[in-house]
Amino acid sequence: MMNTKDKMVYIMIVLNGTILTMAIFFILNFLVNETIAEEKLQMVNQSQRIIATALADIDSTLLAISPHVALSETESVSQEKVKESIRNSLSFGKKNVVITSLHFVKGSTGGSFDASQVNQIYQYPTANSKITEKELITFLNSNRSKIDSKGRYAILVNGKNYIFVRQVPLNDPAGQKIGTLGYLVAYISTQDSQLFSKLRDIPKIEQLVLKDAASQEILYGFNNTLKKGKFGGVGVRSIITLSPGNLTLTLIYSKSLETLILNIVPWFLLCIGILGTVSATLFVKKSKENAEELIRINSEMEKRNIDLGREINERERLNHVLRKAERENKAIINAISEIIFEISLSGEILFLNDSWEKLTGHKVSQSIGLNMFDLIHPKDEAEQRKAVSQLIKGLRPGYRVNTSLREASGKYHSVEMAVSMIRMDENRNMRVVGSFSDTEEHERAEWALTEAERRYKTIWENSASGIYQVTLDGQLLSANPAMANIFGYESADMMIREVRNAHNELYVSPADRLRIIKGIDPNAIQETFEFQSLRRDGTKIWTQEIIRPVLDEHETLVYFEGSIEDITKRKDAEIQLQDAKKESDMANRAKSEFLANMSHELRTPLNSIIGFSEIIRNQVFGPIEPQSYWEYARDIHESGKHLLSIINQILDISRIDAGERELKESRIDMKKLVQGTIDMQIQKIRDAGLTMTDPDYSQMPTLIGEDLAIRQILTNIISNSIKFTPEGGRISLSGEMDENQNFRLSITDTGIGLDANEIKRVTSKFGITDGRFSKSTSGIGLGLSLVQSLMRLHGGEVEIFSQKGIGTTVVLTFPKSRVQLSQ
Repeated sequence: MMNTKDKMVYIMIVLNGTILTMAIFFILNFLVNETIAEEKLQMVNQSQRIIATALADIDSTLLAISPHVALSETESVSQEKVKESIRNSLSFGKKNVVITSLHFVKGSTGGSFDASQVNQIYQYPTANSKITEKELITFLNSNRSKIDSKGRYAILVNGKNYIFVRQVPLNDPAGQKIGTLGYLVAYISTQDSQLFSKLRDIPKIEQLVLKDAASQEILYGFNNTLKKGKFGGVGVRSIITLSPGNLTLTLIYSKSLETLILNIVPWFLLCIGILGTVSATLFVKKSKENAEELIRINSEMEKRNIDLGREINERERLNHVLRKAERENKAIINAISEIIFEISLSGEILFLNDSWEKLTGHKVSQSIGLNMFDLIHPKDEAEQRKAVSQLIKGLRPGYRVNTSLREASGKYHSVEMAVSMIRMDENRNMRVVGSFSDTEEHERAEWALTEAERRYKTIWENSASGIYQVTLDGQLLSANPAMANIFGYESADMMIREVRNAHNELYVSPADRLRIIKGIDPNAIQETFEFQSLRRDGTKIWTQEIIRPVLDEHETLVYFEGSIEDITKRKDAEIQLQDAKKESDMANRAKSEFLANMSHELRTPLNSIIGFSEIIRNQVFGPIEPQSYWEYARDIHESGKHLLSIINQILDISRIDAGERELKESRIDMKKLVQGTIDMQIQKIRDAGLTMTDPDYSQMPTLIGEDLAIRQILTNIISNSIKFTPEGGRISLSGEMDENQNFRLSITDTGIGLDANEIKRVTSKFGITDGRFSKSTSGIGLGLSLVQSLMRLHGGEVEIFSQKGIGTTVVLTFPKSRVQLSQ
């Protein structure tokens, strides 16, 4: 039987559960009702905004039409055109509002209206309801004070139709209001109008009825069966207060699944709470009974625990010793570089040491339970399964075999697999114990050695050069096929067999051969020598050898090794080339001497020709008649000077080639030299229709050189620019010091330009460029050649940069040694 204390406990549990359950029920029910009420309010507010917006659209339509009406009343604009424009705007407006009829009533403020003042502007063609002029006059007369005070007025008449009135102002030419022109009256029949059609667009509304609050006339309504919800509907009734009159809105919208769930949740939780209270009461009762039983059992167990505690302490001590021994054994096993494994009879991995992850990349924890034979290379898998099976059956002893293990990357790693013993675990299950040793590096080294030997043999046998090893006393230790071929032997073996002393039998001068190889520095890596050698048939050939001494660990000479190449053809070509060069030098010198002698012989008569033609041209002994004789004398004089210039150039080049031209050096102010050269050429530049830009003389230094030679260099270059630059072109000259303190003098023109082949041709002796685009075709191509020769005498360089159709730049570089910078 329960005592009083137990009864009170059960009563408190039931009472507390009931209070908590009811509190939760009422709170949730309140929140659900608030949520549904808020949703209803949103529906009413959305409907009210649509209705208010529709009425505002009508007022804005009247505001837009007012200027048209004022225009037709005050300006000379046809009223029919204005009415047609208004009708079009009403019929095709974007606001989806149908105005049943539109009237304009003339008249200023004060007084009553009559029918003569009414002008109908628009009438909806198929309207079911109309307003008469009498009704319109009556309405305006009764509400005129309200209209004039606000400037506009709207009211619901007959409980279902709207009348909107807007005052049309009369403005002066400046746009200021000076009176009232009349009133624009719109009559809207809700029976015909789509005024409130946007109410259909509100989501979830199944039914809607809009009535006048006073007359209960239906203004608008619809029943949309397509929007009918699966979970029923919610009804809403509301009064909408508007300036034209109050409206009654009644609607039914679809109840959502969320709303349905919210209605059910409070009742569901009420049931849960009641069941929970009952369950808690029963649980407490059962727990009390179990607690009493546990107290009894605990008293008995306490006695046993004392006995077991002593036994557990002893076992814990023994386990600690065992774990310590296991850690030490595991550390020793993991320190071994080889993989130690244990597998079951079927091949399942039972144990692996840490070397497994280092070698294969597989995690030890992830590999336990896998089949060992699945990780062995497929070509060895079946054989190893069979071998382990025979070991288990006692048909073969432990063994070692080379195989491959699959790494985590998918590659196979070469290992040596050793299966050494079979043991039995504590559950008397058989285990196979073995190890894997890494043989990858060993196999790679063996393969590399074999590959190196193969490559060395290939190089040895297929080399185009002879390769040999020979002792100091001439014994051939080895020779390749190319070596035998160079000296006329059929094979290397035949050569080694027949040649007793290579130094005596293979070389024309054995003494020179021995002297040279004995003098080779033992510490030198290799040295190259040329010898005259003997073939087997006695033919003499020239050979080139690279010889290196080979020493033992005691720095004692063991033998010489080297490579040999037949250079007989090259030697013959060198000898022929030397002979040809000697002949060429002699011919060139003879040519230069001939040109010098010929030029000297030509200059003597030319001086007489130039002198007498100048006397005739200058008419020293009186006027010359006829005039053509004077022109002939002028042409003779100019041709003679031109021919003398050519001969002087030929003579200068010949003297330079013959090494007889010496510079008469002095200190040259480059600013004065450049100015003087330009002054001498400026008239030719102007006659050719060209312009010469003013040079920048700020970086012009003092040079050590021959004044006449440098003037001739500049004159030749500027003359070429004048010759090959079309009329209207430009010539410029500049000088600067480069980063190495060399002086660079640049002459640039906008002439026809040269390509690479033409540059090469014009810088050669007697090379002439294409004269089709020049203003003069005279010249024999000595200008730039002489420029190069004179610059070489000064230790300088000539660079030509040119592009077809753009122009040419000639850069003269005088070396640092000839530049004297101003202090």
